[in-house]
Amino acid sequence: MADNLLDKASILLTPTAYNDGSMLSVKPENGDGDFTFSRSSAATRVNAQGLVENVQIISSELVSNGNFSQGGQDWTLGSGWSIGDGVAVVDNAPDGERLQQNNVFVSGKTYKVTYEITEISQGGFRGYVGGTNLTTRSAVGTYTETLIAPLNDVFYIRTIQTTSGSITNISVKEITDDTDLPRIDYTDGCGSWLLEPQSTNLYLNSETLATQSNTTSASTYTVSFYGTGTITFSGTHTGTLVGTGANDRVSATFTATAGTLTSTISGTCTKGQLENLSYATSYIPTNGATNTRLQDIANNSGNSTLINSTEGVLYAEIAALANDGIFRIISLTDGSTSNRVSLIYNTTNNFFRIMVVSSGSTVFDISHSVTSTLDFHKVAIKYKANDFAVWIDNVEVATDTSGATPIGLDRITFDVGNSTLNFYGKAKAVAVFKEALTDAELQSLTTQ
Repeated sequence: MADNLLDKASILLTPTAYNDGSMLSVKPENGDGDFTFSRSSAATRVNAQGLVENVQIISSELVSNGNFSQGGQDWTLGSGWSIGDGVAVVDNAPDGERLQQNNVFVSGKTYKVTYEITEISQGGFRGYVGGTNLTTRSAVGTYTETLIAPLNDVFYIRTIQTTSGSITNISVKEITDDTDLPRIDYTDGCGSWLLEPQSTNLYLNSETLATQSNTTSASTYTVSFYGTGTITFSGTHTGTLVGTGANDRVSATFTATAGTLTSTISGTCTKGQLENLSYATSYIPTNGATNTRLQDIANNSGNSTLINSTEGVLYAEIAALANDGIFRIISLTDGSTSNRVSLIYNTTNNFFRIMVVSSGSTVFDISHSVTSTLDFHKVAIKYKANDFAVWIDNVEVATDTSGATPIGLDRITFDVGNSTLNFYGKAKAVAVFKEALTDAELQSLTTQ
């Protein structure tokens, strides 16, 4: 029933689609519900395959059937090439024979090309991108190259000299320099919008992590990395952080004193990160210098036609990034803090706070504890003159039968309403209903 209820929403945002500078709402279809988004810096996410990637890689896969799961479909095979068991195979193929797809590249655009050599006993393979030859490869491994296509042209991988071997997992994606791209993150295994504060990686070479020293203040820091190695701390903090696997991220939060923190690296530690925060944020690559990812800002979805000031429901399925003692807010608002319906992560750990403000006066204000705000919760706020209610995870947790509704509501913002107290967290859904729902509907909507 909950999915059917979402059909009644006037605005519905789910982790489905985005453009540079906007998070695209499912409803309405004319774009009036889309969120304005900005960050003005690059950022990473965990993709659906569980891999960390830069969100500047925005295109869908441009090569069809790159893992050969559909046999030789979409590929043109030169002499000596054959397809079977998820790989493209050559056996004593002469020099220059191609595995090819047409109309892949557009002149002047930047592309990331990846492929895996699974076996090779002689010769080599070399990719070709829109007029440019890639590097010849003659050993088993996964290879990635990034380049600008000089021509509108085909893509192929050719043999170099007489070749015997096999390749698979061929991928081509377009890369842009856009820095206002929202992130749909899959760290939890299911996609959600990721909105984070500004943070700086203080480690200078994050991919090739080596022993290094950093100046710290008397403050809280978090170290994180992927791999099976160990980081041992000395100086302004003592301790160790031990990796658990190549694809697993571990982190440790500690309070340092003022002075020098030395991080001694042993074993394999990649994507290392030292942040002046109480929790680890998404990976920020560095190469010889610190690097800063700026804050995610999302607001200005909707209008007075889609949002009813007289009555309605604000709904969200969200999780906090941390219990960090600051307000993080989603609001229906008139562009100020004087008229708003606000869903708040409170400064008290593991508490939601719900506020309704009308013409500058608070008419509804409740707090409710949950086991952990780090988990996803479904929250619905019903507002109507002398009829307010809050439902969390299919339970009505608060009501009030006295109070006026806000005036002039015309937008949703991931903040308090005036571009402060930004929401930092994960969101699977945000929706607005123009009418107050029944108790049965609110219970269904918020059922986990």
